[in-house]
Amino acid sequence: MYHNISAIFAVIILLSLTSCKKDFFNSTIDVPPTSHDNRLAVSAFISDTDTSYIVADVTQTYDLDDYIPNSNNLTINGAEVLLYRGEELLYTYERTGVNPGGGYSIPISGAFGGTGETFKLVVKHPNFNNTEATQTMPRAVALSDINFRNISSESDDRNGELKFTFDDPAGEENYYEISVSQQAPYAYTDEDGSIIEGFFESHATLSDEDDLFSDPIFAPSFLSRATLVADKSFDGKQKTLVIPFEKTANSDEFTLYWRSVTKEYYLYARSLALNSTAASNPFSEPVTVFTNIENGVGCFCLRTELVYEVE
Repeated sequence: MYHNISAIFAVIILLSLTSCKKDFFNSTIDVPPTSHDNRLAVSAFISDTDTSYIVADVTQTYDLDDYIPNSNNLTINGAEVLLYRGEELLYTYERTGVNPGGGYSIPISGAFGGTGETFKLVVKHPNFNNTEATQTMPRAVALSDINFRNISSESDDRNGELKFTFDDPAGEENYYEISVSQQAPYAYTDEDGSIIEGFFESHATLSDEDDLFSDPIFAPSFLSRATLVADKSFDGKQKTLVIPFEKTANSDEFTLYWRSVTKEYYLYARSLALNSTAASNPFSEPVTVFTNIENGVGCFCLRTELVYEVE
């Protein structure tokens, strides 16, 4: 009898589970609509070496249910974009087509400069809350003892190595960005059959995440093939960096871009690069992109740039 009761009980459980399974996969769940407050999305980067114009991209955030226009033309019309130096209104941007899809820009005469000065970007639009962000232009930190040597690697295509030294300012957080480029030759035949030759600036790949970025002072940047550096482990000390990379041309002549960037630039560039990497890997944890735009999203960032020709 005991075995019979057990058997009947087991059948009842099985039937109930089957019923639950059917109900589960055929159930309709009411999901409450999400509340989303559309905000301005601002992207503005200024270098002390900018000489022709400065640009700000102004778009907006979108809800999942919103209609998103052509991704090549997301710029919002009717925005007022203002740049202050201290309390002084320095520039009022104009709606232009400088970037693909348009943007806001203002022509400038001579280098922007501004080292050590504080700037505030304010963006206003009648359909959104006013946004703003403040940045201080960092001071340039010069390099010394810049050397290049050819190397060989059995595991990858790295065939060059740059080595340089700098004195990190003491008692403050400092952030840097490195980019290396070469003049690579090109040639093509035009529609008339003529051979057109010349050179273009090609940025070298500064190693990869498995080696260079395993050192915590380094981080990837959103800027094409650039690398970020933080001074957490060498504050106030003389530091020598060794950067392996893959040459893009059969030449030992390079242009080294060495930038002092704000902390917000570092955090935004790093998070944007990590977010892009995570988005292409379904097993990665999502990465939140840093923002310093009050009442909005995006980043207003400043940097100083020194350029060295290495031969």
